[in-house]
Amino acid sequence: MELLHKDRIPPTAIDQLRRLCRLLDRSLSSLNGVILHGSAATSGFESTRSDLDVFAIVDKRDLDHQEMSQVGTGILAISGDPHPLEFSIVARHSLVNWQHPCPHLMHFGEEKRARYEQGVFGPQSPTDEDLTMHMVVARRRGIDLLGTFPVTELPMIPRTEFLKAILSDFVWAQNQDEDLADYVLSNACRTRAFLREGLVLSKAEGRQWCAERGIDPATIVAEVTAELQREVVP
Repeated sequence: MELLHKDRIPPTAIDQLRRLCRLLDRSLSSLNGVILHGSAATSGFESTRSDLDVFAIVDKRDLDHQEMSQVGTGILAISGDPHPLEFSIVARHSLVNWQHPCPHLMHFGEEKRARYEQGVFGPQSPTDEDLTMHMVVARRRGIDLLGTFPVTELPMIPRTEFLKAILSDFVWAQNQDEDLADYVLSNACRTRAFLREGLVLSKAEGRQWCAERGIDPATIVAEVTAELQREVVP
């Protein structure tokens, strides 16, 4: 299976994404498209630490056990070889009839590896707030890997829903046991760029945008959080 837009994909990710697309094509009976988003589709991808952010679209409202098992087992072998995957499957129906938070059929990240190794492939919750952020990035800058689902067909997300998802992610990150200060700072920078200029940037681009404008990294997280709360909290 050949990928489109290989010139836009990090070279170390091409074979891994090809293997993922082959897995999805042979495992899912109604695969509509496979979309690459995140840093690998924009800029700032770091081969030693970045995830490959991907979601697949299917033209059915649920996955049967065989589909889940085949995808789940295959993902375990593909993720981390060489890059970790952050992967979701979404029903086309959910995109056409958009609501926030978006329902999803399956989700994998390395933090779920133990569950997958035990054969537990279904999502832990029926919806995923992060998909709202992913859709915005994918529609603006994503890559249709198979040429079967143009990113312009992804839903246009209302501004308030996008900002609400960002705020939720800020709250989540600030309440984790591990130190996610750099993650929060990077997201604050790119959120400021969106709030001021409507730009949809990668984390690295967001940090550069703020540095070029002399924005103080010591205060931006609090400032952006307060601005988000003003916009989305009645």
